Amino acid sequence: MNPNPAPIRPDAAPEPALVVYGLSHHTAAVDVRERAAPLDADPARGTARLAEAPGVEGALLLSTCNRLEIWLAGQPDAGQLAALLPCAAGHAIEIAAEHFYEYRGRAAVRHIFRVCASLDSRWVGEPQILGQVKQAYQASHRAGLMHPELESALQRAFSVAKRLRGDPELVGASASLGHAAVDLAGGIFGSLRDKTVLLLGAGKMGQLAARYLRRQGARRLLIANRTRERAQALARELEGESLGWDEILRRTAEADIVLACAQADGYVLDRARMAAVLHARRQRPVLLLDLSVPRILDPAIHSLENAFLYNVDDLRVELDRHREQRQRAAARAEIQTEEEVDKYLRRLHSRDLTPTLRALQAKAEDLRQRELQRLRARLGGLTPEQEQALDDLTQGLMRKWLHAPLAGLRQAAADGQSAGLIEMAERLFDLTPEATKADEAIHDVES
Repeated sequence: MNPNPAPIRPDAAPEPALVVYGLSHHTAAVDVRERAAPLDADPARGTARLAEAPGVEGALLLSTCNRLEIWLAGQPDAGQLAALLPCAAGHAIEIAAEHFYEYRGRAAVRHIFRVCASLDSRWVGEPQILGQVKQAYQASHRAGLMHPELESALQRAFSVAKRLRGDPELVGASASLGHAAVDLAGGIFGSLRDKTVLLLGAGKMGQLAARYLRRQGARRLLIANRTRERAQALARELEGESLGWDEILRRTAEADIVLACAQADGYVLDRARMAAVLHARRQRPVLLLDLSVPRILDPAIHSLENAFLYNVDDLRVELDRHREQRQRAAARAEIQTEEEVDKYLRRLHSRDLTPTLRALQAKAEDLRQRELQRLRARLGGLTPEQEQALDDLTQGLMRKWLHAPLAGLRQAAADGQSAGLIEMAERLFDLTPEATKADEAIHDVES
């Protein structure tokens, strides 16, 4: 085997039938992304809507605060792709085409691997994305949309992501969006030991942020969630106080920090209500961190004196403090990911070649058996020892003759040079269905 196989070239190897279509923080600011966000937070509902769309054989819907993407098995055209996101979101998406991207074949596999490994995240190394992809994967399975080609790529991407997360620099560079928000709060207030925090939303991101807040010494933690039981469970764990969603306005004046990680119909706090909160607080400053997409805190709040509002895009400055460490870890992870993509595609190409290899071996064995049959007829009765010697001789000759073409075909597939090779091998060795039928007819006549 060649220890340094040539890189797989897009024009030299069969492309996997996978497509990625969507938009993310790379191509769209938060005010654009929130216009594309699904109507509901449950990925199963958007995935179920995808399952009802015509022509969808396999699909996964990935919706986070930083991206909305569909990962598809098959070869849909541009018109089909553009229609699928509104279908999954449950509403019309009126966003300029320049905000969307499309990856096919190898580029799609590479994107899937990079997303799962958090290399495509705004904050490289954040842990939530892999869990979010796995939730989307489970929703796809429940909806009957997990195609074998997509399943194969995802399972390998999960394995690679798990291994890359063993790099402490990659994981430690930026633990999560919630951690970054809390670090920003610490930078503004200094110590959090005398601060009261109001957490809006007790989902996964809210839980991570709340635990981190407690470790950083926040004095009081008020937790509001639409499902009161979830807020109560988190409050018990962290010695906080749970609130009903309808109590938010009445209790916001107690909070020095408002951390929003939820979904809502419209703004939970608008400018007028926040002005009233500041009046009740005698204009003591409030830090508001809106990590929700769509946002649930009115952007106009930022114009109020003593109200400091940041959204997910604003947190880039805080995370840039870790840039050198993050870039060093990401560079290593990018190299490993590229190697893993190549390995995965070479395995796919070798798998595609397997039927041809088996057909060649079967044809060779068929020819050997025919010649043995002829030889036996000419030689007459043979002793068992002579039969065994004849069988060993012909098998050895056939193995030696097959070794070079089989090894060459396998190596070419491993090196990603198999474009057209399967068809050429079938023609050279008469492995086409028509040739097989002709051989069988000749064999019948000879018999």
